[in-house]
Amino acid sequence: MNNVKSVFILLLLAFSQNIYGQEINVQLKQDNSDCTGAILVTDSIFGPVSAPAGPGKKMEIRGSRTSPYSFHKEHHTVWYKFISPGKGELELTIIPLSSDDDYDFLLFRKTGHNICSKIQNNDLKPIRSNISRNNKNINSITGLRESAAQKYVNQGPGDDFSQSVKTEKEDTFLLVVDNVYRGGKGHTLKLHFSAIEKEPEKPVVEKKGPETTLMITIKDKSTGKLLNADIHLSSPTSKKPVIKKSNISQVIKKINSREEYQLTVNNKMYFRAITSFNTPGHDTTIHLNIELTKIEKGNKLKLKNLYFYSNSASFRRTSYATLRNLLSIMEEHPGLKIAIHGHVNQPYQWKDKNSDDYIQRLSKKRADAVKRYLSRRGISSDRMITEGFSNREMIYPYAETEAEMKANRRVEIIVLDYKTGNQ
Repeated sequence: MNNVKSVFILLLLAFSQNIYGQEINVQLKQDNSDCTGAILVTDSIFGPVSAPAGPGKKMEIRGSRTSPYSFHKEHHTVWYKFISPGKGELELTIIPLSSDDDYDFLLFRKTGHNICSKIQNNDLKPIRSNISRNNKNINSITGLRESAAQKYVNQGPGDDFSQSVKTEKEDTFLLVVDNVYRGGKGHTLKLHFSAIEKEPEKPVVEKKGPETTLMITIKDKSTGKLLNADIHLSSPTSKKPVIKKSNISQVIKKINSREEYQLTVNNKMYFRAITSFNTPGHDTTIHLNIELTKIEKGNKLKLKNLYFYSNSASFRRTSYATLRNLLSIMEEHPGLKIAIHGHVNQPYQWKDKNSDDYIQRLSKKRADAVKRYLSRRGISSDRMITEGFSNREMIYPYAETEAEMKANRRVEIIVLDYKTGNQ
């Protein structure tokens, strides 16, 4: 072993020792074990993730025991998707949380449409593979390295790493990782893109305009774990949806600048989320971290963008999208019973401006207004109760800015009971 390789192995061992003992921060779902449920990786390090259990809903990879282009079969798989930031070299590392786990992988470059179908039908060959036996001397680490000799490594004893991959800007890759053994502890994925050639600078006259990159991540509000949902992004200037994706937890897409958008995120077991935003007139990246609240007894949902006229229980025009969303949820879940809690903004330092009795009655009226809106549209009154909390539960007790006051002035929904089915 030469000195360069020795240093490389020592660095890998040191890094893997830091990974060992870390808690799992991403719990995989069955969907992530299939190509169509590939996890979109947007950072250089992803994980540690829970060990996949089983091959998913489909056995997408199956081949000869001697083939360097296929697993003999899927054991416990997880799929990843990532995009190259530019022209360069891709290296990656799969670091097991236990050296007893044996991870194999296949790497595909996306070409055209229906890539998952092509992979399942053996119409697309991987550009890299490593199906060699795990090497406990380096903590069973595997991956791609520029110094590796082979693009494909067969089953059995063999090289721990396969050759790195040349990339172009916005190349899309699909990586399937298979743990051969049952009961694996999990792993961390590390990506490294190194530029080998700087792209020529474009003259200013060629610039078409500002670019906005939208990154959407869906999580369970309670657990913080990634959550699959249906995503619908619309714009008044577009007749078709800008984004329409089903059963996915992460999306990256370039969208127009100086534009108004509305994002709807829906999972049938969670309260639907609707978010409106505007893109600026300059290059930017917008991260939307959408946290969905599960529909189950005791959970609380704050109705965002629900506004009233000052000192009134009358809705502002901009509130009706939120009210329609709540109405749809109540219609879709007939076994759902809720409490509607009204809150007002009355910072403690301004307490003398209105009486306690007045703001108590105002908070109750605002909750009643939401119930009245739902009742008039067919929702049974016995599925709803209302309560006013005055200013007793302000988010900002000493609010000074308009944003803080707006956060205090809110309506919240509490799940009292939830039965699935038409009960």
